[in-house]
Amino acid sequence: MRGRTWAVAALTAATVASGAAASASAQETATVAVQATPTVSAPAYVVARTPVVAFTVRVRTARRTLAGVYEASVYTQSPYSDYGMGLAGYGTSTTPWVPVTVYADTTWTGWGALPMVACDDATGECEAAQTSLKRPSRVAVTHAEARGRGRVAVAVRATHYDPNRRAWLSSNRSPIRIQQYTARGWVTAATATTNRDGLAGAVITARPGYRQFRAVRLTGATVTSAVSRPLQVRVT
Repeated sequence: MRGRTWAVAALTAATVASGAAASASAQETATVAVQATPTVSAPAYVVARTPVVAFTVRVRTARRTLAGVYEASVYTQSPYSDYGMGLAGYGTSTTPWVPVTVYADTTWTGWGALPMVACDDATGECEAAQTSLKRPSRVAVTHAEARGRGRVAVAVRATHYDPNRRAWLSSNRSPIRIQQYTARGWVTAATATTNRDGLAGAVITARPGYRQFRAVRLTGATVTSAVSRPLQVRVT
């Protein structure tokens, strides 16, 4: 059952099949049992620190296979399949919820949304699912300088880790929140966008005295969120 590429083809042709079934049902006199669509539980996103990343998808199946256990398969994008998707994971269980370890090779899946198809191997029913592959990221306040009259120039840098290059790279066009610590906690004082070198900055107005500043990077389509260490500067 692991090599059943027809399961993926069946899901791809779901619209055509449902139309044909509706037409044939008018001529059917026997009662046909409708197979339950599997329920899929997948992580919202997966942080990839290596070129090949593994994660778990849980599939609720309807019944046992002829082997006496519950079985499920998960398919993802594959350059080696005629259907555009190939087997990425297979699992068995003694209970209907089957954990499937899925392997994704980021060298060709790329980053961001990763569509999947999860199948109940006993019934052949499949359901679409999705997760997102993200790279770890960092952000830092590289410099904060008081310029008088309550003005502070704050510079930040954002980077992300590319496991295929095994290096931290500059993040281009990433929105960064520059925050100041106040009596109300951390408050966003400015928002800046990084350049091709991962650098950004802003001039902030603050009350005189010792003030702390930090940078915050929100979760992006292909990167994780990050928060810098605070940097203290004396505002004059």
